[in-house]
Amino acid sequence: MISEWLIILGMREVPTETSKVRYWYSRALSHLREMRVAKLAGLFPKREGWSNVVEHELVEAEAVDVLAEMLGLPGDERESLNKAASLHDVYKRKEREWFKQFGVQGAHRAEREQTEFLRDQDYDDEVIRLTQLVGGYALGYFIEDLGAAKLQLKKDLKLSELIIHYIDDVTLNSDLVTLEERAAYVKKRYKEEDEKARELFAGRTGTKVMLEIGRQIEERLANMVGVYPPEGLPKYIKQKILERIEARWLEGVGMEAANAAAQIFQELGERGKRQVGVNRFGEPVLLADLKCEEVVLNVLKKSGLPIKVICEEHGEVVLGEGEPKYLAVLDGIDGTRQYLSEDNPYRVFGTLLGIFGNTDPKYKEAIASFAMEHSAQKLFIALKHQGTFMLKDGKRERIILQGPSGVSPSLKMFGDAESRYTKQLSSYRVVQTNSAAQNFIALLRGSADVVSLYTLKGNLEEAVFYLMIKEAGGVMIKSDDGKDLGDEKYLEFGQGEEHRGIVVCATPQLASAILGLA
Repeated sequence: MISEWLIILGMREVPTETSKVRYWYSRALSHLREMRVAKLAGLFPKREGWSNVVEHELVEAEAVDVLAEMLGLPGDERESLNKAASLHDVYKRKEREWFKQFGVQGAHRAEREQTEFLRDQDYDDEVIRLTQLVGGYALGYFIEDLGAAKLQLKKDLKLSELIIHYIDDVTLNSDLVTLEERAAYVKKRYKEEDEKARELFAGRTGTKVMLEIGRQIEERLANMVGVYPPEGLPKYIKQKILERIEARWLEGVGMEAANAAAQIFQELGERGKRQVGVNRFGEPVLLADLKCEEVVLNVLKKSGLPIKVICEEHGEVVLGEGEPKYLAVLDGIDGTRQYLSEDNPYRVFGTLLGIFGNTDPKYKEAIASFAMEHSAQKLFIALKHQGTFMLKDGKRERIILQGPSGVSPSLKMFGDAESRYTKQLSSYRVVQTNSAAQNFIALLRGSADVVSLYTLKGNLEEAVFYLMIKEAGGVMIKSDDGKDLGDEKYLEFGQGEEHRGIVVCATPQLASAILGLA
């Protein structure tokens, strides 16, 4: 079953079994059309013993999407792969029944009828073609010369073709395993079919061909992804799926925290502006600062997360039992000056929360980020490998940054007054603010093309918005060497008295052009 394979291999535990089940339910709902097609094909009801095939297809759909994302396939190809993986075994029941009656010819008949069935369901030719490239009978498509002493993989195969065939080769029921494990299972479970495959593959058994070609596909894909040794690719993909599940669970926690901050902010009204102390940076603490952090900390505590939280107002707080496994950064109200300046119609301020996957993380190890913009009642969310979104009035809109590729008089820039590139671009449309949240949100909204600033006060804002910018397609780089901020450790880079310059752009091309001005 799906829940059984979600045991983490040497990683921290995903918080609850319930969160895993909910994740797969949501994935099933996203493939609702394919689930209905599976029912039409006879894979339901569960008591008849075929619904496990649907679970197998769901896992494959998720795995092909993870691998396609890592390899940079465009959205339309990923969508076709997803659908094909969710459909490739809808005639599995008939395939098994007809093989028993008619042998290999019966299996081929089932494949032909599945193709016609999917065509009748109005699936396009590419989806149908991809469903035909999985399993042992499809191996011939990938081989240069079936009669060669040593089988060779064709060189001009499309990535989508390699992905869907490979994922099927390493998916055993609802688990991702090595090629050898899957071949051993096939050899034992489908012994008769394995032997009859000699008719198709010049005397070789199906599992022998599967391993010869599968290893070549695996090596090609692993080299592109950067996994070594290649046989570790299934485990690597499995880990990436677990990260998706973890991020989705954290999304629920983060949204609850952000909404709690929004509620207390509204309840405080004008009382929220009352000063109640001074923080570790020597700055005044407002009641809204304090209360927004408190409610977020309460939600994190209730969730049971073993987490260390670095707060603007509360300092370091450790929550949950045992050693912390996550690090979070929290700012109750970023943009306090704008919160207080009621005469500014463009003011932006809000509650910021970012969560990293370990307690000594690099910026690129952020897994979930949230920015509740109180001034506009909008929530910005980023989840690792899943994108950046804006939520308002119950609607979710994905953010994909677009902007110029070069510097021009129409360039829209936000930045700190003393920032290196703010000065150099002063002849352009530069908006100087005292709110990092305003700078980053302007970029996410499309009202800015570039943000230039220095690290200050623990860099809470950069820690939250790095993931948002990256998942939206933008870049956050160091102004001194032009390298991505992601490889820097959050607890070290620009901390203390050291102030480092950062340039944030909607496009990588614009970042290169701005760096060229130095």
